[in-house]
Amino acid sequence: IIVDFDNITSFGTGQYYLTLPYPTRVAYQFRDGCLHDVSAGTEYQVSGHVFANDDVLWLNIADKVASGVQDVDFTSTTPVTLTTADSFHIAGIYEIEG
Repeated sequence: IIVDFDNITSFGTGQYYLTLPYPTRVAYQFRDGCLHDVSAGTEYQVSGHVFANDDVLWLNIADKVASGVQDVDFTSTTPVTLTTADSFHIAGIYEIEG
């Protein structure tokens, strides 16, 4: 899934999420994603978690802490303040219900 911000008029508040086309059979963690902060020329790891029997993929950013790396909510200001030049992509495979 590729999300380009060039037509965004408001980045909103709260944790970002994507709605998957179908509910999952079991919980999954997607780790193949990247946020492109164009103005700074920086990239950040994007991941997502979906609960079993759900179609909402909650998005996170990897953040360095004293004991290692942890996931924090991906928002309009975390890890950076987003602009319309920025974009992100995430990929993963999951089994659907049924």
